[in-house]
Amino acid sequence: MSAPRPAVSAGAGRRAEAAGYSLPPRLLWLLAGMTLGWGLSWPIMKIVLSELEPLRFRALTVASGLTLFVIAALQRQPLRVPPGQWPRLVLISLFNITGWGICAMYGLQLMPSGRAVIVTYTMPLWAIAIGSLFAREPITGRRAAGLVLGMTGMLLLVWGELHRMQTAPLGVAYLIAAAVSWAIATVMMRYWPVSLPGAAFTGWQIVIGGIPIWLASLLHDQGPWLPMAAATWTALTFNLCVTSVFCLWAFNRIATEAPVAVSSLSTLMIPVVGVLSGMVLLGERPQWHDIGALVFVFAALAAVLLPGRRTGERA
Repeated sequence: MSAPRPAVSAGAGRRAEAAGYSLPPRLLWLLAGMTLGWGLSWPIMKIVLSELEPLRFRALTVASGLTLFVIAALQRQPLRVPPGQWPRLVLISLFNITGWGICAMYGLQLMPSGRAVIVTYTMPLWAIAIGSLFAREPITGRRAAGLVLGMTGMLLLVWGELHRMQTAPLGVAYLIAAAVSWAIATVMMRYWPVSLPGAAFTGWQIVIGGIPIWLASLLHDQGPWLPMAAATWTALTFNLCVTSVFCLWAFNRIATEAPVAVSSLSTLMIPVVGVLSGMVLLGERPQWHDIGALVFVFAALAAVLLPGRRTGERA
């Protein structure tokens, strides 16, 4: 895991760079692995939540932060946070780990995994709006097209689940809050970067963001700390090793090296994988809107990730 380069330069130069900067080809393998891992994680997390309470589950994932510290040490990466960057690291951690983790787990507990992943991955809409308003990141024609195509795909998925979502409004509220929290962290990682290598940066986020979750779990939850069933142990191990270590590290890497519009829209394939994996693992069946959503999401990804055909064409 190599260190991410400095995210952007300041002022107008930074905005000009963002206007013409797409996802580097070297990050495509990270995007593919992250999409598969996070997509599979939603029905798998549902298995864990069948036996553990939400805060207990998220508290256990702090162990993945310690794992990342070990990886960073073995690779001789620095762990020391540069002077003056602690405040931004703490804020990123609170939004990316604490806010997202608590809201997403409570929302997932109240809704089936397929519907939960659909609502959570409205994140690009919030990230692009926040990036445009507060970081002045331009919305180019291709990014606007990607946003419209991607959100159309999400609307198709929501359309098929709308009547059932109405029966769990609190779950929807939790998941929208998780999406907004994740979007804020995505913008912060791009425009207020922390000068740490990827493994150390992600490890610090998990540990710092896990402290409030641990405290809340000790004060609120009453259930067991560890699962009993073999299937739950397998699901928990997957979430610790794949979701919390690899996928979070991969997204942090992408978020610090690509514009907010590109990094956030690159997540749009995850809910499609989540819905499809829910069909396989939980016995759900695809409908016409699932296929339509897949087509629109692929088109959105092509709009923002594929290079332009003419010199100067921007993503």
